[in-house]
Amino acid sequence: MRRATPLLLLLPLALACWPTLSSGFRQMQTDPADTRHLNYVLEHDYRWLCGHAELWNPPFFWPEPNVAAYTELMLGVLPLYAPWRAVGFEPDTAFQLWVLTVLVLNALAAHLLFRRGLGFAPLPALAGAWLTAFGSGRMAQINHQHLLPCFFTLLAVYALVRLFRGGGRGYVALFFAMLTLQLWAGLQVGWLFCFWLGVVLLWSLAFAETRPKVLQLLRTHAVALSVGAVTSGLLLLPLVLPYRAAAAAAGARSFDEAVVYLPQLQSWLYQGPHSVLYAWLADLSVFSRLPAEGEHRIGVGLVTTGVMVLMLREKGWPRVLGATVLTVLVLATLYRGRVSPWQGVMAVVPGANGIRAVARIGLSMAFPAAIAVACFAARTRRLGWLVVLFCVAEQLQQLPNAYSKEQVRADVAHVAHGVRGGCRAFFYAPRDQEKYDEKTQLDAMWASLWVGVPTVNGYSSHFPRGWQLMDHGVDDDGDVLRLTEALGQWAQSRQVSPADICWVSP
Repeated sequence: MRRATPLLLLLPLALACWPTLSSGFRQMQTDPADTRHLNYVLEHDYRWLCGHAELWNPPFFWPEPNVAAYTELMLGVLPLYAPWRAVGFEPDTAFQLWVLTVLVLNALAAHLLFRRGLGFAPLPALAGAWLTAFGSGRMAQINHQHLLPCFFTLLAVYALVRLFRGGGRGYVALFFAMLTLQLWAGLQVGWLFCFWLGVVLLWSLAFAETRPKVLQLLRTHAVALSVGAVTSGLLLLPLVLPYRAAAAAAGARSFDEAVVYLPQLQSWLYQGPHSVLYAWLADLSVFSRLPAEGEHRIGVGLVTTGVMVLMLREKGWPRVLGATVLTVLVLATLYRGRVSPWQGVMAVVPGANGIRAVARIGLSMAFPAAIAVACFAARTRRLGWLVVLFCVAEQLQQLPNAYSKEQVRADVAHVAHGVRGGCRAFFYAPRDQEKYDEKTQLDAMWASLWVGVPTVNGYSSHFPRGWQLMDHGVDDDGDVLRLTEALGQWAQSRQVSPADICWVSP
């Protein structure tokens, strides 16, 4: 069993990345919009590391400053991308290898937590690691690769488990180090983890069977916890301050903006059209009418949900997890009449108004589900293992979407070729059939990196105030007039001359 564990542990990796692996890395998962945007972020970080860029000022939305804070910076996971670039891989191939590396580390960290931390036997630990690292919700969001790295949070939970089992101050340091790195790796995932952790803390203090353990840990490690919290805060200041400045410049998220991304009651059972077992649910009207459908694929499976209800009622930490799951579900759900307690969360909890896709809080549901399945597996007999295997099967997703790297490289070269020498900045306005807002904006951003000239084009989670150039395609003279006016207004608002901006319109 020990020799087979690595192979079994990473088997879901081959399924998740099959389009990449089966094409010999010629096909890129999953779409040429968010995938290329996140690849751009890591490539910009790498160029900054090499001394060729300003960290917070990547060359898009020119001349707007601090636009790196309009999206995830992902600096905490740059060490998993930079070596692939340093040995000569192209940025897109390095990004594919980065995804594989992240998924491997997720699986290893999950197995360490379940096997060495929580002390499960090999097979229950394997089942728990599978659900944690390759849960349906996480794989359904594989086109949002910044949501994939969770190994830092798993190692933080491992440190907490060791602390409750009598571990020393080194585990306090490990906890805060992993928490800090997770926030540097992905602010959104890190914030959602802290939110879950806060709810767990409140419920652990509410229940009589867990309260003494928590209070004892706080008393025993009071100094170490205080030092760790202050140190983490100081290390996060260089990250938080630019994001606060960006929120002030572009505006914080409003509740109305988040409404379509709030999970509805059916979202907690929905796994999307690529679920191996439950794709048919996507055709039912109760699911097909979900707005921003791709963000609502947060279900863990019908049988897995049943196992959670069964196992997370027991006294002790299972009951804390069960109460936490129920609390998160109640707080984050949108009810009839566009009513949700999350509006209060956004008003009270620091950082909550920076989260637009609130449904992503469901990604963390994989961990309590994995705990429940591992506990069930630890107690079951042979027939019960059929239930465990079904829970694992419920996580499987068919991920067919991919695009040609070579075609996208050619598109970027096409734009770069049109940038004239002597331009201070350029604006790309594609014609006719090339009109595809997100993809062609990214073509301009990547061309900007290759020619060393900033671009007014851009694509990100936030957009600067006054930037009205998302629809930048040219079909007729009316589009030319519209874009000329919008570009002039943008230049005037940023106190630059429109003459400094070259048009690229192949």
